[in-house]
Amino acid sequence: MPIAVYQQQRTLAPLHLINVTLNETVSSAHSQLLERDRKGVPMVFAPEGLFVNATTPGTPTGAFFAWSALEAAGVEGLSLGQLCAISGAAASTGMGSRTTLGGSLALCFANIRLGYWWHVDMLLRESEGEPRKRKAWHFTSRLFRTFFYLGSEMRGYFTRRYSRVYLSDGGHFENSGAYELLRRRVRTIVVADNGADPGFVFEDLENLARKARIDLGFGLEVAKPTKVQHLVGSTAASLFLNGEEEDWRLRAARRSAPGTAASPIDRAFCLLLEVHGRTVPEDDNSYGVIGHIVWIKPRLCEGVSADVTGYATAHSAFPHETTGDQFFDEAQWESYRRLGFFMMEELLSTPDWQENLLRQINDPARW
Repeated sequence: MPIAVYQQQRTLAPLHLINVTLNETVSSAHSQLLERDRKGVPMVFAPEGLFVNATTPGTPTGAFFAWSALEAAGVEGLSLGQLCAISGAAASTGMGSRTTLGGSLALCFANIRLGYWWHVDMLLRESEGEPRKRKAWHFTSRLFRTFFYLGSEMRGYFTRRYSRVYLSDGGHFENSGAYELLRRRVRTIVVADNGADPGFVFEDLENLARKARIDLGFGLEVAKPTKVQHLVGSTAASLFLNGEEEDWRLRAARRSAPGTAASPIDRAFCLLLEVHGRTVPEDDNSYGVIGHIVWIKPRLCEGVSADVTGYATAHSAFPHETTGDQFFDEAQWESYRRLGFFMMEELLSTPDWQENLLRQINDPARW
């Protein structure tokens, strides 16, 4: 779908930002590993173009290519459907930080290869200042393209120096999808934390906080209970896990009994996070709250319909069943859908602000 057609709407919503991971286990400097832990960088397909390993606006890290520049460079065109499929390519020979030699070999021989070799020709190499000079291995890779890239997958050898780069699930870099929104300094971000987390350890939140601090210079802090009550009102505050010290993790994990509604008295399922950063991007001395994240954690609570609690009784891991299950039956699908609908309905129907609750959080005058 041409981007001009995609944007022919009278409203700005929805604005799709499709996150994928550019797998890179070997850098252009020929080191063994680009970064021992990451083995990949974020790539975002946005309405204005392509962002590769972008950090905060104005910094030299990363690269940006407008759609017209991609077309002029002869880069392979991908449809919106293809991009969404690549964005969800979770099981693959290249999985960002989870890439290992043994894993790549096993997945390749089992033909579990959901990633995609995207043809970019010399675009990424030229963006790093490398001269437009094709080397012998470039022509070899064209003659024996299938076997050349298959061999790379077997070895877990991925680099942007190839004419094709290996793309996989955006969650192989950051799973919540909020990284790019933070980079764009979005004031209010709502995250549905739908990764399987039966122990309520909030691993995806920890990963986001760590990368936001290292890459973007933003700090994520759990808001104080008094701040939550001030922003959303006392009634809506009861839906937030925010408490003193670290008890929000314990509250999220608390259950009245296995397979039944969790903590009938405590109905909280949200966590309010403050985003701290430079209030004036150009001023290193200015630092304060620049936004908030409403982190929604699926959990059972009092008031959920009987069919959902019935499904939870029969499936004790609900609503954190393994994401390896990619084949939902009707009962499973409807139970997750209904639980998500129930949580948002509860959040946006509290008497203080009702459907305007998120708008109140978004108002800097109330911070």
